[in-house]
Amino acid sequence: MMIRNKLLAALSIFSICLAIGCGVSRVEIENTVQSSMQEKFDTSPDYKEYALHVKDVQIARKSGNEYTGIASIVYKGNSHEIPVEIVADEESVIWETENGAFSFILQDELRELGGKFKNFMENF
Repeated sequence: MMIRNKLLAALSIFSICLAIGCGVSRVEIENTVQSSMQEKFDTSPDYKEYALHVKDVQIARKSGNEYTGIASIVYKGNSHEIPVEIVADEESVIWETENGAFSFILQDELRELGGKFKNFMENF
């Protein structure tokens, strides 16, 4: 009788997993994307000098193992929301951003350069 009860419990859990999915949780994927993005920003020569901080990542399931989300990135004290596309399974999480997602960095650098040029011209 005890073996039958354990088998029924296991079948119940399996049925629930089939019905609602027992893969990686949304929160686990958000945390993985956030830490992966931060690691890339801290170590990549393309981003390291900008001292970007990933404040938050929020995602929603598109379909199957595909997710779409928004990452809140702090740059020079200002928060910028960038879209993120994610594919996740039990073994890995892959994220990518759209081309131009970090254009706020370029805009800031152009503003700074314009200010330096203005100062140069005033003192010329």
